[in-house]
Amino acid sequence: MNDTMGHAAGDEVLRVIASRLRESFRATDFIARIGGDEFVVLLELDPMLVPNLQHSLQETMERIFKPIPVDGHVTYTGAAVGVTFLQADDTAASFVKRADDYMYVAKTTEQRVAIVCFGQVVEKPLVKVRHNRRGTQR
Repeated sequence: MNDTMGHAAGDEVLRVIASRLRESFRATDFIARIGGDEFVVLLELDPMLVPNLQHSLQETMERIFKPIPVDGHVTYTGAAVGVTFLQADDTAASFVKRADDYMYVAKTTEQRVAIVCFGQVVEKPLVKVRHNRRGTQR
């Protein structure tokens, strides 16, 4: 982005993504940019919500990383996301390293939005498109 459209455009994309992250998570969740184009989000989750976590994260990431208009152009952004739980024996470094390792696995999928949750690639659900009698999508 910076090389093709300039640093101002790259900064605008980062601002939009940061704003979408804030809109998509709770006020009690921790969101920070940790360098370049990398962000970290720390969530406290109810264990009862874990079974729906992968689907919920996929929907959230698709919403956050939808196209962004910048200077009369539409930019298509993506994300490689590594998800892990804090373990009892984790240090801050081991916790972040595990999430980082999962993020690098997500990058190898070459999907626009890829999530590796607890070491497993999250597969996108197949989307069914229903047509009415006139042939338009709904």
